Order: sequence, then structure tokens, then C-alpha cells
Amino acid sequence: NKLLDEKLIAKNIAEKIKYVLVDEYQDTNFIQAEIILKIAKINQNIMVVGDDAQSIYSFRGANFKNLLNFGDKFKKIQKYKITYNYRSTPEILNLANNSIENNKNQFHKKMIPTRKSSKNPKCIIVDSGEEQAKYVVKEILNYKNDGLDLSEIAVLYRSNYHSLRLQKELQAKKIPFEVRSGLSFFEQAHIKDALAHFTIIFNPFNKLAWNRIFSIIPGLGRKNSQKILDILSDFKEPLKKLTDIDFISSKIIGAKISGKT
Repeated sequence: NKLLDEKLIAKNIAEKIKYVLVDEYQDTNFIQAEIILKIAKINQNIMVVGDDAQSIYSFRGANFKNLLNFGDKFKKIQKYKITYNYRSTPEILNLANNSIENNKNQFHKKMIPTRKSSKNPKCIIVDSGEEQAKYVVKEILNYKNDGLDLSEIAVLYRSNYHSLRLQKELQAKKIPFEVRSGLSFFEQAHIKDALAHFTIIFNPFNKLAWNRIFSIIPGLGRKNSQKILDILSDFKEPLKKLTDIDFISSKIIGAKISGKT
């Protein structure tokens, strides 16, 4: 940022970057906005797109006032209001418009829906995250019983960690689901590793669980893993016999001594 205060450096960059276009400008922080404005200052060719009512990154320093004050940074600017909304129903937009109309700092606007009317949004108050997950799953089952296909149902949440309780409740009710924002909780590697350990406690003959556990022990390898499985399969209580086998113990201890675990 400070380098751009040097006229020669700023000029060289301006010669390479003649036009600047920034989307979601309401989510820029102070330093980002300064860099953008310094780059665009020489050529005066800049376009920013943003919505002051949709700033969601204040937790990492974003300030929607960068958008509100943009007009003060340049001599001549043109403003274009995009008020038609192609995503939300009239009922959702009415709720949004009513929620933000009293904001002290904002560009005043009235969003206009293009979609057909639908149901009113509901505000459901619950006592805990567990109760919330149960309520959502109950509603999903109601929609399913009414004939709605599960592929037509979506659940939105602000952060990934909010989905954990929901995923557990969906699994408990045997409702198939797909997580679109990264891996689901139960698909993460470290969770699979932990579940494999729990699995062999309750079912020590589960070869898939054993293979998963052996795969995370460096230096063991597939051949040795299979030898261990073959040995364990001869015992009625493989967990109790596991540490009694010299071959197994030496391999595990050897891996630890070598610093691989």
C-alpha cells in the first residue's frame, strides 16, 4: 500500500492497469480500498459494484462505508441503481426492505421483485441448536410426506459449523443429503479416523475400520497391515490380543521410535 505513494511506482502500475473493476465493494476493508483507489487515481477508470445492505465481512475488517463514500474520492462519477431482484419472492423482499429502511447510513432504495408471490417467511424461535436441527428436519419430513422431492429442498446456513447438528439429525432420521459447501462433517478425514477407532471397539472384526486405522500408521504398509489382520482374525477377542503379538508390537513401536507417528 505504501509503495503506491511513490509516484514512479504508481505511474508504472497505472500504465499496466488502465481499468479497475471491483465487485462486492461493500466487503472491502480500509487497506484494500486504499490500494484500489491509488491504482485507479491516475487513469480515473474505475467501476465498483456493491450493495451496502449486504455487507457480511465486518468481522475481518470490511467496512460498507467504503461504498457509501466512494463518490467523495473522484470528481465525476455516475451512479446506477439496480433495483430489480431476480432471486427472491415478493414476501422475502418485503421483509428485507422493511428490515433495512431505518438504517442510518445507507443508499436508500426499494428492491422490486420479478418472481411470483409465494409463502411468507417464518421466524421460528427455539431454545438451542439441537432444537433448531430437530425443527428443520421435522419440516423436511413434512414436505416429503406432502409429496415434495428431497432434491427440491435446500437448507441455508451462515457458517459451516452450524450444519453439524443438522447433519447428525438428518443421519439419525435416515434422510439422504448432500453438502454443497465443502465436505460434510462425517466425510472429513479426521472424523473418519476417529469413527474407525470407535467402530473396532464395538466390532473388532470390521476389516474396513482396521484398514483405515492401519493406513494412518506411517511405515506399516499394506502387506504388514494384511498380516496383522490375518493374525487378529484367529482370535475371538482381537483387541485383547493385539498388544501380545510381537510382530505387531515391534512394528508399531518401531514406527514411533523412528519419529513417524
